Amino acid sequence: ENFLEPYLNYFIVDSFSEAVEALILLQKAQKGKANFFVLDQIPEQIPVTDELDGLQPALNFLEYDEKYHRLISRLLQ
Repeated sequence: ENFLEPYLNYFIVDSFSEAVEALILLQKAQKGKANFFVLDQIPEQIPVTDELDGLQPALNFLEYDEKYHRLISRLLQ
């Protein structure tokens, strides 16, 4: 949680058009700025194979919906 704290207020959307729609809604409601993770804009992460003795990647211990795989991999690289 400490490591990901800067991203805890981001919205996750599937596409750029959804992010634009959300921004328009926020603007109309005069609710300020927002940050988004746009799932279809996140490139596939190349797996890191350098493991230190006795340590495993955090991804090995998480359960998540497959649609978030690229985002989670990117955040925890």
